[in-house]
Amino acid sequence: MRNPYKKHTISYFTLATQMRVQGGNDYIAFIKDLLAGAADRKYHSKKYDLKLYSDFSKI
Repeated sequence: MRNPYKKHTISYFTLATQMRVQGGNDYIAFIKDLLAGAADRKYHSKKYDLKLYSDFSKI
């Protein structure tokens, strides 16, 4: 049987800094969905103003 991991390179990185958020579990779940391309709603919060841009030259 062929080893599926044989061609993959594994890299380890040490975090220099961390960003913490106070949005709670709903915010974290939304960001995970957003980064996975599975967000199906807008996120509304009194603590955060989240803006997404597809073209930074229009800011």
